[in-house]
Amino acid sequence: MTIDSYGLMLPEGWTAVPLDEAGLRTHLEEVVAPLREEDGWTKAMERRVELLMRTLVHELRSQRVSFAAGVTHLIVEPGTDEVDGRLMTASCTISTTTAGDLGSPIDITPDVLIRLFSAQRDREDGTRITDLEPPCVHPLSVGDSVRLRRLVEGAGAAVGDDDAVFIETYLVPHASDGRLIVCQYSTPVVEESPLFSRLFEAMQSTFRVFEEGEPTVFEPVEAGSG
Repeated sequence: MTIDSYGLMLPEGWTAVPLDEAGLRTHLEEVVAPLREEDGWTKAMERRVELLMRTLVHELRSQRVSFAAGVTHLIVEPGTDEVDGRLMTASCTISTTTAGDLGSPIDITPDVLIRLFSAQRDREDGTRITDLEPPCVHPLSVGDSVRLRRLVEGAGAAVGDDDAVFIETYLVPHASDGRLIVCQYSTPVVEESPLFSRLFEAMQSTFRVFEEGEPTVFEPVEAGSG
């Protein structure tokens, strides 16, 4: 199989994030402009959105990220129209890596990935990593992936020393060229991680790879189905 591209379907409200400076400035304004009209919106919230976006883009530029998308809006109290002062933000990225980049001397398989990521924990920069569930095999229409559901706290959370981020990652091996496709979803709204996890899994269920000459058609399937 010769893969020329891959992608997934975005839910309503999600938009692609440009990785260049000019595109990022335009995107920030497009995201923030309608929020300025909302009751409860503050300049501090605006600066937090900009910080989150710029931190995300900085991280992406240092990796082999080919696609990024996100969503931002104010959280409203259930059953009311009142803003509770919190931002709902989430992001999705798609990147590629290799066995060598991961420090694995052998070909990447789901079993190898589970052993590798089961052994990984805190980083040298003080980032704390907590597995919310053990790494596991997660079937997709393109083959078996390995799913990680983690809480990242500290420097690697990228939103402040006292903050944490819920990160859900799907590692998709492709033996045809030795690459590993990494689909990663994250949100700093960790108290709603079970809800976000269901959303992220549903988004991942639409993930597709396309061979040369194949039409670009997405056919959503039930989350977690093979």
